[in-house]
Amino acid sequence: MKIIYVTTSLPCGRGEAFIIPEIRTMAELGHEILVVPCYPRGEIVHVDSDFLLKVSLVKPLVSFEILRGAFSASKHHPRQATRALKALFRSRSLRILLKNLIVYLKGLWLVSIILDWEADHLHVHWLGVSSTMAMIAAEVSGIPWSITAHRWDIAENNLISQKSEKACFIRAISGQTAEILRTYVPAVAARPTVIHMGVTLPTHRSMPPRASPFGVFVPALFTEVKGHIYLVDAIKQLKDEGIFVQVDLLGSGPLQQTIFERIKKLGLEDRIQIQGLLPHHELLRSMQEGCWHVCVLPSIVTPDGVQEGIPVSLMEAMSFQIPVISTTTGGIPELLHDGAGIMVAPKDAAALANAIKLLMTDDSLRAQLAQAGRERIQACFSVGQSANDLIERFAICSDLP
Repeated sequence: MKIIYVTTSLPCGRGEAFIIPEIRTMAELGHEILVVPCYPRGEIVHVDSDFLLKVSLVKPLVSFEILRGAFSASKHHPRQATRALKALFRSRSLRILLKNLIVYLKGLWLVSIILDWEADHLHVHWLGVSSTMAMIAAEVSGIPWSITAHRWDIAENNLISQKSEKACFIRAISGQTAEILRTYVPAVAARPTVIHMGVTLPTHRSMPPRASPFGVFVPALFTEVKGHIYLVDAIKQLKDEGIFVQVDLLGSGPLQQTIFERIKKLGLEDRIQIQGLLPHHELLRSMQEGCWHVCVLPSIVTPDGVQEGIPVSLMEAMSFQIPVISTTTGGIPELLHDGAGIMVAPKDAAALANAIKLLMTDDSLRAQLAQAGRERIQACFSVGQSANDLIERFAICSDLP
């Protein structure tokens, strides 16, 4: 099959690295892939940059080439282009309408790419403006298309009803994501299909030296839903009990300064380090080299209802047999149920502290969780399985064998 993947910025920037294994696996299965970012931002920094560049078409949101392509599409398909534009005015707010209008021209430009490349299927990650761009291109070109929905993009509710009616299917990355989606999707639309995000299973992992400080890492952006503040408070509790834990916060984001100030206020600079956002390949290498004992993701449900899907960061840690501690929010229980990890209530710093202390003092439990986590990923969250499931759905949409 010839498949076009619409992303937000991938291959540019450090985000969306979790999509790369899926794209690479499809290419290894013999399918032709073309990655088209909606609005590319940042340098191409992924270790897979050579592969990504070969399969990507990176163009800015607006340029002379985009304008020329949009004019050509509207000239050759005037009724479809007008219908696609009118659909945008059903946006539920002026803010979302303006965001959608910004990608209209690039959606029209994508039409010629679809037709010239003779693509069989168009797939897009996120239900936000990237899927608006894909919807425009599909509406005008007539190509079958589908969407992967994550979590925050559902809460934004950017034309979800209309997109679900037009797309062949919406892929939900967890069972809970599918349940939430069903509240937005009309009965006449295709029901959400659960296909997990998958990760590549590594062959081995070095264990942390026993004499080293107990190492915890948090691979997460500094946003409210990730709950960093509660882990900081948990480490303060451990310090008050005379327990030393070394924590690496791997990420960036709007709350980074707030978290830093909290660390400083509690006198935890010697225990909690903000390391910044590591390139994905460096993060994987550090996990493989045994730099940490435990992965923690203290996620919460935000006041406006944002919560996790199934975090790929946890899946990757589990694939390296690193025990994980997280919370009973979003799709996390779908990943960690039946002893594949430790879950505590959200916003409970004391429970986080006790879970970390438990894994510090119980080597057999750490080993048990490490093995159970790896087995869960192998059974339910491997990228090979998810890529094959998607290809089967693409083929059905495109009426291909």
